[in-house]
Amino acid sequence: MATKIAKVAIKKPSGKVASEPMGLRHKDLHTSGKRGFVTDSGKFVGRTEGAKIANKAKQSKTPVSRLHSEDLKAYKPRSKSK
Repeated sequence: MATKIAKVAIKKPSGKVASEPMGLRHKDLHTSGKRGFVTDSGKFVGRTEGAKIANKAKQSKTPVSRLHSEDLKAYKPRSKSK
């Protein structure tokens, strides 16, 4: 079974990983650090490795070389409140 991207994530300088379900953006995590993703096996990956995984698993809207949360098919933009 192919590896898939499971969550958006940020790896903090302490090494701890903060993550949120697919469909959210990195800025929704409200923390700083290295932006990346968590795979379905629990591994943290950066944007380049994340792009390879998402492209192969057909999770990205179009093929990309550096993955951003908005590139994922699961991304749902939030409507702006009035």
